[in-house]
Amino acid sequence: MCDNSYMRILLVCQYYSPEPISVSRIAEDLVKRGHEVTVLTGLPNYGFGRILEGYEKPITEEINGVHVVRVKLKPRTNSKKSLIANYLSFWRYAKRKVNHLGRFDLVYGIQLSPVISMAPAIKYAKKRHVPFVLSCYDLWPESPVASGYIKQNSLAYKILYRWSRKIYAKADKILTSSPAFEPYFKDVLKLDKNISTVYQPPVELEQADAPKSYETKTNIVYAGNLGKLQRVDQFVEAMKFLQPEESIHLWVLGSGVEGKRIEEIVEKYHLQDRVSLIGLVSQQEVANYVANATALVVSLPFSDSVVSETIPSKLVTSLGCGKPIIAAVGESNKKILMAAKGSYFTNPDSKNIGDVYRKIAQESKNNLIKMGEDNLAYYKIHFEFSKVMDSLERELKSCKKE
Repeated sequence: MCDNSYMRILLVCQYYSPEPISVSRIAEDLVKRGHEVTVLTGLPNYGFGRILEGYEKPITEEINGVHVVRVKLKPRTNSKKSLIANYLSFWRYAKRKVNHLGRFDLVYGIQLSPVISMAPAIKYAKKRHVPFVLSCYDLWPESPVASGYIKQNSLAYKILYRWSRKIYAKADKILTSSPAFEPYFKDVLKLDKNISTVYQPPVELEQADAPKSYETKTNIVYAGNLGKLQRVDQFVEAMKFLQPEESIHLWVLGSGVEGKRIEEIVEKYHLQDRVSLIGLVSQQEVANYVANATALVVSLPFSDSVVSETIPSKLVTSLGCGKPIIAAVGESNKKILMAAKGSYFTNPDSKNIGDVYRKIAQESKNNLIKMGEDNLAYYKIHFEFSKVMDSLERELKSCKKE
């Protein structure tokens, strides 16, 4: 009988450090647990709008014990055309690269957008006759529908449906980031798969410098992707409902396809004194802004779509920051945050959000501290990184062939 305590893992994900994605932390922790991990990924570009300097050509490198194999791809900018080119280029070049990789015990795919990024993992698993475990962080084809990129029952939807179903069907085990995803696989994709829930690991923020000092009394921080699903535009527009004497400021950290429109909202309503658009910063810099923040924003689609039930790394990470949370989320996330007892809830409507800003500004300091402490306590019980990784490691070991 083979020793299941040690695994040689091929981790396939289109995104990896220095891109601001938690995948690198997962891989590095698996190495610390005694496993050998090779990551097949693309050239870093997500969130930067270009291929980063020093990564102009495909390379292999060692990062904190992880062997990283990078393949060529087209950079992702703000246009839909570049997004499609980005997706298809990784799909094409990574499928070629797997023909030249060594021997692994299993393939572990971390699927964000797009689902076709898992095709190289399927190819390797089939060729080498090893298990394929897929972590589904972004549900397809539902995600492009919820984002407004395609319409339900359109030709594009039907093509993506067939493609998504075929890819998910090839997995020996599917790990979903939310229990609400499981009915979608059974009822919509018509797949009877081996499915378990393993939450997305949090990003544990560590300060690099002194924490940000704020001049305003109440400081709201949003850190993350500026995409259509996050509705950050509504949180920005909400500032127009505040009175000049109200000492409230919104700090927006991140980039994305909605970045330009958010800039236009700031200019249209003359919100330059109330809203600071910081752009993409390192995790250490995010930590500096969070340290003295009054509250953090967590926003996901507020709709009937199952995508709104995604339990994102952002939510878990925000709980771990020990701060009150302003939440515009679906029911699955709302249940978690209600149990934690440290959130203000709102519809993704600028007027409602403005009312929440005002409520936070009027809250006592002791109550705000207590809400943050409650969130942190809940995080430690349910979402601490080591506990999430314990669950993931157990699932991977259970799939390894003896």
